[in-house]
Amino acid sequence: MFMRGKVVIQAVMFILGLYFLITSFQIDTRGFKGDVINQRDYVIILSLLLILLSVGSMIKVYLNRKSIKTSDQQEDTLDVQQTHKTDTEDTEETGLVGKIKKYKIYFSMVLVFLFAYGFAYIGFFVTSFVYVFLITWLIYDLSKKKWLVSLIFSATLNIILFFLFDLISVYLPDAWLF
Repeated sequence: MFMRGKVVIQAVMFILGLYFLITSFQIDTRGFKGDVINQRDYVIILSLLLILLSVGSMIKVYLNRKSIKTSDQQEDTLDVQQTHKTDTEDTEETGLVGKIKKYKIYFSMVLVFLFAYGFAYIGFFVTSFVYVFLITWLIYDLSKKKWLVSLIFSATLNIILFFLFDLISVYLPDAWLF
């Protein structure tokens, strides 16, 4: 089941890479406002990287199936006491945190799509702040103790990006918030 989820995610990334590659030819070579030279080349390179990495990951998953099947057979021969979870482990994974652990990859993909959508309408820095905060907090399994670390990391990263983008004159589309 987990392998199928990985392949589905990589297939979605492959399709997105193809979409970006096809739409990249509609970008003017002088950039969005004419102040960035060869903007199309950056999108083409990134879309090709996305395509190659997703295909490589699908091949890796396919090749690793044999090793996982043999490890599953070895686990079946283990003692029954070692393979069962304790009562406390079962109760820990039945709540919201357990469900989030199970679907972390899907939540991450939803966050990426929301980030990409919000980028154009709300603004890069606001959406990147929210995205980085949520994704790092998700990495910490939405731990109440780690939300402040995620918040500080997100704010610091956005401040660095703001000054870096200003330094190298990166054009960002006009949006509702800066």
